[in-house]
Amino acid sequence: QEQQPEEQQSQGEKIMSVKVAVMVRPILENELVDGNDIAIFADEQNQSISCATSDHTFTYDHVYNGEDKKSEKKLYDNCVEPLVSGLLNGLNGTVLAYGQTGSGKTYTMGTSAGATFGVVPRVVRALFDEKDKLRE
Repeated sequence: QEQQPEEQQSQGEKIMSVKVAVMVRPILENELVDGNDIAIFADEQNQSISCATSDHTFTYDHVYNGEDKKSEKKLYDNCVEPLVSGLLNGLNGTVLAYGQTGSGKTYTMGTSAGATFGVVPRVVRALFDEKDKLRE
């Protein structure tokens, strides 16, 4: 019997694995004023993160550098939009922002006053756009 790949159909359900994406937020103005340097480096090409104080490199499914103004859209398009599409087709999906205080969770999710256009506003817009399409 032929084995099915991980993301193939299994008894009518699609099995999807957990994917880990990392968004490294840009250094804040007050951090620069205080004389802080960048401590984490995001390598989007190799999907890895390295630390300024260590030789260790960590690899993830997706890595985005917050210094790139297009990184929020890339994160949404690559990691979240497929979940929204699945949601609209009756599947479940979860986006979890995790990290220590000040690490950029709110920046990435885009849920604070003055925040960039992050994940949550993009999801809400996609859901309302789809609702409007259904009305037509």
